Amino acid sequence: MPVGPASPGLPPSHRIARRFASAGLRGASWYWRLARLAWPDPEPGVVVLPDGTPIVHDPDDWTCRGSYEGTYEREILRLLPNLVLHGDVVVDVGANVGILTARLSRLVGPTGLVIAVEPSPRCVDDLRWVLEGMSNVTLVQAALGATKGTVSFTGWDNPDHRGLGTAVPGHRAGLEENWHDGATIEVPQRRLDEVLAEFVDDGEIGLLKVDVEGYEADVLNGAPDLFRSGRVRAAIMEVTPGLDADWVGDLISDSIGYRAFAICERGQILRRTDLQPVGASEAVSRSEQWNLLLQRDV
Repeated sequence: MPVGPASPGLPPSHRIARRFASAGLRGASWYWRLARLAWPDPEPGVVVLPDGTPIVHDPDDWTCRGSYEGTYEREILRLLPNLVLHGDVVVDVGANVGILTARLSRLVGPTGLVIAVEPSPRCVDDLRWVLEGMSNVTLVQAALGATKGTVSFTGWDNPDHRGLGTAVPGHRAGLEENWHDGATIEVPQRRLDEVLAEFVDDGEIGLLKVDVEGYEADVLNGAPDLFRSGRVRAAIMEVTPGLDADWVGDLISDSIGYRAFAICERGQILRRTDLQPVGASEAVSRSEQWNLLLQRDV
């Protein structure tokens, strides 16, 4: 999808529907149907949300559509203001098309820094449009892993999921069953500790977010002392069962001075973000994909 200059914002009916959806109101999809009857979607491109955050809008793409409607990663987006401080250094590994990156840029402000890491050339093209003018964001086009060099990365050029991609061989095979037309390319791979040394020296990391479709353990192996040092104040990581999920149990056990939570949503009418304390053994035994929050004790 060609991405062009930002549109002025959402139509009025879309603003109302998005407010309901982002609040977690059950049945919000019906409000969206009515909203689109009243006013069609803007043309595909960069759209500025009511809070000032720019996003890539493409109604045919799952990630972009969810970002526009207020459902994509909403439980995490609600948490960010409670985790990130003005002036923080934060790292977004697996930036995708930039919905979290752009929000983090606003939260850390002009004195903070967001390091956005993304290996997919297609997503990077979108990111450059979304992040245009954000002087507090540094974009690193690479995968992160245990070693420096190159890695085979498979991206799926599927019209419904532009950001889907992975560097995990076993995971690629499973995804191919659903997405079929994956193309594998060689992309640069760097270590997390190397990237941090380049941009932030030994300072505190306010938030580390890692969402890389099963490659999370490899990312952390590129900075093995990061949590033992207490340098990270908070971390959010996606956990994919069936892909050697033992790493998450080891991480929770070894991260002395951190509390571990499963990020979820609860509520009958309004779905609100909920944090459930989780131990190492329970984390390994979970059967569905979930997000882990590690928070350093004060």
